[in-house]
This record gives sequence, C-alpha cells and structure tokens, in this order.
Amino acid sequence: MIRVHQTKKQKAVKSSEEETKEWQSEAKSHKIEKHEDAGDKTKTSTRASATSAALRILQSGANSSFMLREKLKRKGYSSEEIEEALQEVKDAGLLDDCRLLFAHAEYLAMRKFYGKRRVYMELMRKFDRSLVDAYFEEAVEEIDFSFYCLTFAKKNGTKGKEALYAKLSRQGYSQGEIRYALSFLSSERFLAEQEDNDT
Repeated sequence: MIRVHQTKKQKAVKSSEEETKEWQSEAKSHKIEKHEDAGDKTKTSTRASATSAALRILQSGANSSFMLREKLKRKGYSSEEIEEALQEVKDAGLLDDCRLLFAHAEYLAMRKFYGKRRVYMELMRKFDRSLVDAYFEEAVEEIDFSFYCLTFAKKNGTKGKEALYAKLSRQGYSQGEIRYALSFLSSERFLAEQEDNDT
C-alpha cells in the first residue's frame, strides 16, 4: 500500500504560498536601520538603495539568495552592494534559504506533481548549487514519489499508455515509478471492466 509519509519536519515546513505571504508581510513592515558614514554618504545611499530594492522584491514573493542576487544584478547594482544588501535582509530574518528550499521541494512534489529528478532540476534554477547538493536528499527523503506518480497518472489516465509514459517521464518520475503506476492503472481498469461485465 502506498502512503504519504509525514514527519514532524514536514509538518513544520510551510508551503511556498504560506512562506510567500509571511515574507511579504514582514518585508512590507520591516525597516532596516542605515548607519551613515559621514565621509561617504554617496556609498551609504547606494547601499541603502540596494537594500530597499531587495525589500521591494521580497514584498512581491519569497525569493532565495540566488534569485534575489540575480534580480539585483539586473537592476545594475555592484557585487559589493548586492552582498551587503543580502546580508542585511538575512540579518533581519527575511531570507532563509534552507527553510525555503524545503518548502519549495515539497510544493513541487505535492502540488506540481514533479518527480525527484524534476524537483532537483527546478531547485537548481532557484537556489545556489551548493545548497541544493547539501540539503536535497534530506528535503525529499520523506516524499512518496510513487504515490504522487500514481496520483498524477490517474488524473491523466485518458491518454494512451505510450503518451502517459512520456508525460510521466517529463514530470521527472523514475522508470520504476512509472511502470508501477501504469501497471496499477491496468489492473484497476481490468477489475472495473470485470465488474461491469458481471453486472
């Protein structure tokens, strides 16, 4: 029997939507103190501008350090300004990459129905590689991908077997998970047809 396993750790991890709302609220209400250096007001002003830009980005949704860094780069801030802004929002408790990674991994598997391989690829697009490599296995260890593969297959069961196999593969499920889901669906349909014939 396939079950969804929930540990205390998973229960403690909020969904991406909940994290987003929480950080949006905190970013909107938060004010980070600026300590001006009388001898370098221009530099201080630029740092304050980078931090303000970071706060505005966080108001629109939860972001990892990787995502925030890339967005600030596109706005034209220097590497030094960006790193100082990131450190300020981290010190203020508005940026928690590990917590966000766990929540996003759960969201991708349980809401988007992505398999382990696809979850890893998506996380690599939004988080630093070193962080993903360090925490990925721990983040997904209690997620029952076979259950979500079967659930997704049932939702798309009207497709032909080959088309469904290809779709499940694109979702990132393993061959074993896909074969199990297709086998289960075949036996389920067989039993349903037998019941119809008996009636």
